[in-house]
Amino acid sequence: IETNQVATGFILVRKTLLAVEFLRRWLAACEDPRIMTEEPSVLGFPDYFTFLNNNDDQTAFSLNFKKYGFSAFSVKERDEVVYTGRNLAKFIKASDDFAAGRNTDRDAYLRAADEVAGQQRPSTEPPI
Repeated sequence: IETNQVATGFILVRKTLLAVEFLRRWLAACEDPRIMTEEPSVLGFPDYFTFLNNNDDQTAFSLNFKKYGFSAFSVKERDEVVYTGRNLAKFIKASDDFAAGRNTDRDAYLRAADEVAGQQRPSTEPPI
């Protein structure tokens, strides 16, 4: 069965016995040099012809995730929950600054995202 990897940039877990066991197995995989390094396979087989690289911890997470039969958020759900909140705030900040002719740095984008998330950092920028 060919399936895509599960992205691990944002992980949401409800603490249950099953989730804890899954996370323990993921940690064990991440502590295994055969998985976490770019050393040649110890199995003696050549790499699959389409193999490009190993994403290490993401690969270990994704394979265990599928083994346990968990379901990932759909791309639509991910976009609505994760990207909409933080990335939309960064986009609005960038477009507002561009329209006003202001230069903005990374910290300003992160402050905008934090404010939307309700984790307001003190702003050092003058009010608009």
